[in-house]
Amino acid sequence: MDAVTEWIAGQTYEEVSARCAACGVPISAIYSMKDIFEDPQYKARNDILEIPCEEFGSVKMPGIFPVLSETPGEVKWAGPKIGAHNREIYGGLLGKNEEELRALAEAGAI
Repeated sequence: MDAVTEWIAGQTYEEVSARCAACGVPISAIYSMKDIFEDPQYKARNDILEIPCEEFGSVKMPGIFPVLSETPGEVKWAGPKIGAHNREIYGGLLGKNEEELRALAEAGAI
């Protein structure tokens, strides 16, 4: 394993990929988020969308997959504001009363 690591470390991905392809060895890059945001194929397929957001200006999020020809789908909004459903979740679902909700908010937990 050390020999492979050393061999790869001294080359670019393109060099390693070309050499592996020539020998029939499958290879694939492991993308970071930065790589994904900069990849022209992701851009061409609209895999990363930039959506207007009232709270943050705009946010990047995954596009719709798969894209179907008759019903391609769309992202209509960035989602609710942070904490918009606190009362519903903490109060209704978890049974917290107003005093408990206030204490959680004052503690910065919600």
